[in-house]
Amino acid sequence: PDSKSYGMVLSAHARCTDGAEAAANLLERLETRYNKAKAEGNDPKAHPRPNVVCHNAVMNAYARAGRPKDAVQLLGRMEAHEIEADVVSYTSILDGYARWLEASASSKKNASVTESDVLDAIANAEDIMISLERSKDGPNVVAYNALLKVYLNGAKLLGQVQGDAESSSS
Repeated sequence: PDSKSYGMVLSAHARCTDGAEAAANLLERLETRYNKAKAEGNDPKAHPRPNVVCHNAVMNAYARAGRPKDAVQLLGRMEAHEIEADVVSYTSILDGYARWLEASASSKKNASVTESDVLDAIANAEDIMISLERSKDGPNVVAYNALLKVYLNGAKLLGQVQGDAESSSS
């Protein structure tokens, strides 16, 4: 199997129930196999290095699960392994923030989400967009739409949550 095959399998895992965990675990195993083969001087074709497509599949799974912080951590791992993120990488993270805010707004449990949490999510999404703007790909219409969803879902949620100062004085 090559990196393309791995990417397809990771994408399939990502679409399953609890796909984020399954995809993340598989990616970790693939990385471990690659690193072991490399350290032992084995043929790299036997255990190819997971590429950006593989990482994007897992980021997309995290986004679908509304887990943008996990996607950001994976982006950091990519950078540490000198795997260059692309527009899909950054857009998946933006989508993750939009989904987290949307789930928080529609959940009856949003009492645990503070104004500060919402503003932090928006600020983090804006930082991701800045990184995308500085990347070789630059943003596209999908990325801009994902950021707009972050703003929209954040605004909806801000209309539902009490401010941090208000809730602490009650």
